Amino acid sequence: MKDTIRQLIQQALDQLTADGTLPAGLTPDIQVENTKDRSHGDFASNIAMMLAKPAG
Repeated sequence: MKDTIRQLIQQALDQLTADGTLPAGLTPDIQVENTKDRSHGDFASNIAMMLAKPAG
């Protein structure tokens, strides 16, 4: 399941790059983990923090 989520995030990043929303050449290390607190959902990703600065 984590690999599927990583692939979906990568597809979204590819689309955002193609649209010009994100700069080309970004290669973030997409991490998907189980949440520490189940009330926060099943999985969490670091992608928002990884892209905050490059996205402006």
